[in-house]
Amino acid sequence: RKWHDIAERRLYASVSIGSDRTVKNRNGRKMEIFGKLVCKRFHDTVQNDARIAGLVRELHLGYTGDVDREEYNLHIQIIGICKRVERIELRGCHPVLLADLYDTLGKANPKYVELSHSSLGSRSTGKMPTLVELVSLLHSWPRIESIYANLGDFDGPYGGDPRAEFPSTPNACPSLKKFFIHGGRLTSTQLRHLADIAPNIEDIY
Repeated sequence: RKWHDIAERRLYASVSIGSDRTVKNRNGRKMEIFGKLVCKRFHDTVQNDARIAGLVRELHLGYTGDVDREEYNLHIQIIGICKRVERIELRGCHPVLLADLYDTLGKANPKYVELSHSSLGSRSTGKMPTLVELVSLLHSWPRIESIYANLGDFDGPYGGDPRAEFPSTPNACPSLKKFFIHGGRLTSTQLRHLADIAPNIEDIY
């Protein structure tokens, strides 16, 4: 029982979902495991077992095929179910689910966030919140230490309205040190707000 508990904690500590894989079964025959099926089974597992959901510390979620609304929705739900997750890596989101993603991320409490609009196989692209929306999430992430986001160029070179403002909450993210962004650019006013939110920030790219 003791070894089972240790193995279970390690198994669910870091979860990667999205890639299709070819494996061999017990008879040595090759079989393909589809990422979407694995995603659905993992979703059902953590949804029905809060203890297992509580073991998850890292989520690496992506897709290799065409844009699939159902799979994106499963990704968002998994993030919401795994309350103790510390690292969130997400590749793409369906456009109609961006509001759901924003709300779910706002309820999380991660240390590390990595977002990208591109798929794992780079055959198709999804969407991501704009830069302004991403920064507005910071007041909800008091433990955040590092952010990397590849937002693409869907909303112009600034990743959204460059004039838009976001709430400045002094020292909301005291542990944030790294803020790396592709596909967006902060105005001088927004940079000052970011400095207020994360006074210990060291790298902005």
